[in-house]
Amino acid sequence: MSLKLLIIKNCAVITTLLVVFSKFSFAEDLSLVKTGTFTIAHDDSFAPFGFAEKNSQGKYNNSVGFEIDLLKKVAEKIGLKAEFQPNAWAKVLVSVKVGTADAIATIGINDERKKSYDYSEPYAKYAAILFIPKDKGLSKLSELNGKKLGIQKNHFSVPWIRAQFPKIEQVTFENAKDCFLATLSGKVEGAVADKLVGLYTINQNSELKGKLKFVGDEFASTPVALAFAKGQKVQLRKKFNEALNTFQKSNDSEQIFNKWFGTSDK
Repeated sequence: MSLKLLIIKNCAVITTLLVVFSKFSFAEDLSLVKTGTFTIAHDDSFAPFGFAEKNSQGKYNNSVGFEIDLLKKVAEKIGLKAEFQPNAWAKVLVSVKVGTADAIATIGINDERKKSYDYSEPYAKYAAILFIPKDKGLSKLSELNGKKLGIQKNHFSVPWIRAQFPKIEQVTFENAKDCFLATLSGKVEGAVADKLVGLYTINQNSELKGKLKFVGDEFASTPVALAFAKGQKVQLRKKFNEALNTFQKSNDSEQIFNKWFGTSDK
């Protein structure tokens, strides 16, 4: 074998090894559930942030919402395709721990959750507020001491309410709509929801529209972000933060926000 042919063959082998190694390193660094795909679990009924309805066969339709549009764009900047897994919130919270998702979308940041999750940089904010039937005279959350309050299971404001008003009995439901229906039926005195989620839910459901109002001040305001299992997906979180920072400076970011919330006041 000539020296020239040997060099060419060796170069080809080295090139192949470099390609394989780079792909392996990329997959290894990001620790993706699916190669080339950013798998993101989200609440199935947290409109307008993220939601998905089930079809007649009991399977989810496509995920939609603010977080879905935003995360698709950010994933593209990382060079990944975003794949969304809608589910009941309680199941979403364990998805990254059991390895079925890379991250959880739009989860409120608090000290208790920091024990189980590592967060990306924030990209939105939640602010809870009290909703009551229009014919009720309540004006603030403290007036529910000793009474029942409807709230979504594992809602970000649960620990705040427990700490500030331990005498309020929190009754949990799967979503904001169920909380509101319980309020109108008298099962609970009022319901707490993120303000934007609550208003959107009321406007989208005829059985709620015109029957509820929010009162008092917003409380338990918290930034929201992606959550990753504690100590895992370090490189993926780093790349997401870099891509998010770039995306938030673009016009697309503001357009997505305005599409779902109707205001540029972030």
